[in-house]
Amino acid sequence: MILSDANSEVANDNRGGAQVCGSGARTITACLRGALPLPKCRAAIFLVVFAIFTVLGSSNSRAANKVENATATENATENTTENAGIMTLTTNDQSILFMLRGTGTAIIDFGDGSTLTLELGNLKTDTVKHEYSDSNQRTITISGDNITHFDCRGNQLTALDVSQNTALTQLLCYHNQLTDLNLRRNTALTFLVCEGNQITELDLSQNTSLINLQCAQNRLTTLDVSQNTALINLSGAQNRLTTLDVSHNTALKQLTCNSNQLTALDVSRNTELTRLNIERNQFTADALNALFRSLPANEQTTDAPFINFDANPGTNDSDRSIIETRGWIWTRIALALQVHNSLPLVSANEVARIAPAIKKWTDFYNIDFSQARLTSANDGCFNCPPDTTSNNYFEFREKDDTDSRIDVDYSPDKQLYVDLGIRIGLYNENDKYYFIGWDDFQSINLIDRNQKHTNMIFWLGVTSLAEAVFWVSNDVFVVAGYHSSIAEYAEHFVYVFDLAKHTISIYKIMSKKETESQYMYEVYLKEKGINVR
Repeated sequence: MILSDANSEVANDNRGGAQVCGSGARTITACLRGALPLPKCRAAIFLVVFAIFTVLGSSNSRAANKVENATATENATENTTENAGIMTLTTNDQSILFMLRGTGTAIIDFGDGSTLTLELGNLKTDTVKHEYSDSNQRTITISGDNITHFDCRGNQLTALDVSQNTALTQLLCYHNQLTDLNLRRNTALTFLVCEGNQITELDLSQNTSLINLQCAQNRLTTLDVSQNTALINLSGAQNRLTTLDVSHNTALKQLTCNSNQLTALDVSRNTELTRLNIERNQFTADALNALFRSLPANEQTTDAPFINFDANPGTNDSDRSIIETRGWIWTRIALALQVHNSLPLVSANEVARIAPAIKKWTDFYNIDFSQARLTSANDGCFNCPPDTTSNNYFEFREKDDTDSRIDVDYSPDKQLYVDLGIRIGLYNENDKYYFIGWDDFQSINLIDRNQKHTNMIFWLGVTSLAEAVFWVSNDVFVVAGYHSSIAEYAEHFVYVFDLAKHTISIYKIMSKKETESQYMYEVYLKEKGINVR
């Protein structure tokens, strides 16, 4: 197409010369008929010859230039696309461990002469581990056009280039040694965790789909999130920020910016905000009072939003009554216990039905299910065909549908199973399974093997964890876990799903913490034969 355009342009340039040649030809014809004198005929011949050479020279020159430019353009396009899907990471560590998600094939060059080709989406190959003979610096190259999820946490990476991976939606590269991160071409990115590095600058202007950003524990002096209007969770703690503008982030629910050098903050436009942490900054009493006045008004009493502003210069002299008039709380534990104790107690019939099934879990934490409080009871068809247009839709994976998966919990008849999402952190090594950690968000899925569909029945954020599933019958199952601790109190939850009645009942138990251990790691995973690292 480009070469055709060159020929077209040459043809257009020839029209003027053709007009000269045509006029000269008519004059020469008159000469041959003897109608014009000899001097005028000689002049006409000279003009025609001159015009012919001029047109030919100009045409050849323009055509050559056009072809040359076309070739250069094609070469530039080829150079831009020939690296599509190439990812590189540099490390000095003697081993590397990372997880890939996506579709198609990925080819990995470990930089020591060894390579690996894997099909993405396979439980045994999603996680890649490689050992080196020494700690020399190496660059690993990963080729794959459809890598959507990349987790390379804790590998002592000194460099990471994902600029060619335009399909990437989730990137977890925290706890490395990165000093910069170029994400300008990763426009599909929704989930970024890059905390615990040495990054001094982060350009997020092109990442307009981001909903979760965790860039704490870096060396950022500025953070521009004005283009990230979809953000729900923002954590920029432990940096060197002196200002932060979140006026464009109207969907923001959690903002953590503690341990910076902030002197002012306006959250008046963040009407969805429920959690705000600004402790250990440089707010004076007046600056804190101004911030309190900007808090979005709240009228809820059961789940009031919370602000932490400890360890600021003006903390002791600030006016806490402003916080209360806005419907927020700062003495969190007192209100939490007050709200908890005002909720209805679990019924005796429910205790008789559920307590025996979850006894191992309640015994581990030394908690009493008969003291649980009912926080909500809702209707819902949890095993109905899912909405395939929803952002929460998960495709049924035929190849994963077996009777012997160790990462899920089957109903007694094995026609249904619950997936807590532990395969995110699961990998296989020498026919042994290891669990290395979670993503920061956890989705809980119910899979119907007869109807071949997957339903996400609920999801948990960064402060909660579903850590066990207990089937009471083929129609009733329980998901048990915990929310974040509040001071010396632990907040546990019990979700009871009744598929026959299409109901979900949510219970909460608050009690003094007696152990820092977690049932999932000490009991649940071990019983499944999964090792914890």
